[in-house]
Amino acid sequence: MKTLNQVSIIKNIKQLFGNSVLQYIFSRYFTYGIQFINSIFIAISLGPFYLGIWGFINLVVQYFAQINFGIPSSLNVIASKEKDNLNYVNKVFKNSIVLTALISCLAIITLFSVKFFKISIGDKYKFDEYLFPLILIVVCNYFILVFSNFLRILGNIRELAISQSILPLSFLLVSIFFKEQALLWALLYANIVSLVLTLWLFIKKINIKWTITFEYNILKEILYKGFYLFIYNSSFYLIIISTRSIISYFYSVSEFGYFTFSFTLGNTVNLLLASFSFLIFPKILNRFAKTSDQEGVVLLNKLRKTYIISSHFLVYSVVLVFPLFLYFFPRYQSSLESFRLVALTIVLYSNAFGYQGLLMAKGKEKLIALLSFVTLLINILLGFSLASIWKLPFSQIIIATAISYGLYIYLLGFFGRKVVNQSTSFFDTMKDIFPFSLFVPYGFALILSLNNVNNVLFLIPLILFIILNVSSFNDIKNTIIEIIKNPKIINI
Repeated sequence: MKTLNQVSIIKNIKQLFGNSVLQYIFSRYFTYGIQFINSIFIAISLGPFYLGIWGFINLVVQYFAQINFGIPSSLNVIASKEKDNLNYVNKVFKNSIVLTALISCLAIITLFSVKFFKISIGDKYKFDEYLFPLILIVVCNYFILVFSNFLRILGNIRELAISQSILPLSFLLVSIFFKEQALLWALLYANIVSLVLTLWLFIKKINIKWTITFEYNILKEILYKGFYLFIYNSSFYLIIISTRSIISYFYSVSEFGYFTFSFTLGNTVNLLLASFSFLIFPKILNRFAKTSDQEGVVLLNKLRKTYIISSHFLVYSVVLVFPLFLYFFPRYQSSLESFRLVALTIVLYSNAFGYQGLLMAKGKEKLIALLSFVTLLINILLGFSLASIWKLPFSQIIIATAISYGLYIYLLGFFGRKVVNQSTSFFDTMKDIFPFSLFVPYGFALILSLNNVNNVLFLIPLILFIILNVSSFNDIKNTIIEIIKNPKIINI
């Protein structure tokens, strides 16, 4: 006969695995595992040259993905704050679809103009050959971004998990059977088929009356709020995209292939925690908009500690073992230094976690738009200087992004603390965004990376990090136990 304690444990386990958020996160980790395997297969089968071309194609897709005038972000912010008014949220979604259709037409005209007027873009990457499938990918991505934002607000997590698994699984399938240029075309077609299937899944799930809706006031609200979010999002994401563009321009196709390999694997670490961030972002907006400053600070500190400590620990661990991975793939040995610096740069941005949501919830879209735009300009200037004037190796151009991120994070922390009436002195702001326990191991790891030392020495920043953050690890452990005991606390 089961004791009361055993019954309680079984009940908690059932609640845990029945939690839609955790189901989504577990499914994302499975998908990231597939993506990691894909990265290896694709890198091996394409080789550095064709991987460089594949990286350039994705770079163009990402440029267009950012030119969405902030419509998905605007839908996210408006609907997150008004999610109890389902009728209004549906109207915002329909008007967002109309605006997305207009943007898609603009993108199609722009890309066809490249072909028609024979504009020289990426000649060494044979951009012209892949134009038509690229157009389909760009358009589908526009609509999927709007649909996915709408579905996560409604809490349809299962569909998001399924849809985000389609593409990596299709890539895995084609990477087994094709090589080099044939694989490049297979990846493009697999991308298109996956995106179309995802759209079909989303349309089938959303139970609304599909009518074309033009409501001037709602369109105006979406565009007004979306404009500043567009400047913010596009400027922020263009920071790393502009760095990749500089490398693609100043360095050879193969060198860009090495960097693409490094960036793809380095970004995988960030994605492990991005799935959780993706889900709780609407909840953060809603909570920050409705809570007092004091309650907001408590929530912000708890979220930041868990997210940032986990991110840094993952990066130090991955950097330490990465050479073992390269042992099996000697063709990409030249990517070691690049990978270290990319991973350390990407994780640096985790220090800004929470402050974007706080400033958005407090109506500071104009401010974060300005901050991200200025940071983008600084990154372009620094990156261009490092590549063209100082002529550093391709692996070190990412330093420009690390410096830009550092400035951006400080400014976010400064203004974030200001809106919740916290001290904005330099010392207090730095202690918040980059405390001693994080700064020391990070600085040590950065110095080791720039001097390209033996990888065994990366044990030092990892051990330092663990020693300096023992109490934080205990807090994270307690948070995980709290979630296991009461999974409803993270339900959306």
